[in-house]
Amino acid sequence: ASTKSPWNYHMRVIFLDCDGVLANSRSQNADPTGASPDPELFYDPLGQQRPLEKRCVQELARVVQYTGADGVVLTSMWRHYAPKRKFLVDVLEAHDIPVVGDTPGGAGRGAEVQAWFNSHPDQHEFVILDDQHAKIFENAGSG
Repeated sequence: ASTKSPWNYHMRVIFLDCDGVLANSRSQNADPTGASPDPELFYDPLGQQRPLEKRCVQELARVVQYTGADGVVLTSMWRHYAPKRKFLVDVLEAHDIPVVGDTPGGAGRGAEVQAWFNSHPDQHEFVILDDQHAKIFENAGSG
């Protein structure tokens, strides 16, 4: 049973990009098949997707737990490709990081985040983890 009251409840979400956040330079340089496995990476069992860095996933899990976030909303391009999305979701959920949704496709990340807010009108507390410049998110969540 949830201890969160439905009255005046603010959903806490983390808008999550993958490339540059969970899949960084270490994973970009790795062989996705895991032929020479790096123990610091999570590999796609099918050997098709870029590996994810364990340390980054573990830190994200710590942030989710510490902040009491309800989960992540995927903003990454990975959400558009079923095998990539499945690998990402499997790794996140294996680390107690719930995926609560995806932003819709659109005209850039900031607009996609704003569209998600528009379709989820309840009040939200949020943070955006993305390697893109903050200016693209200037108006996200503002209205």
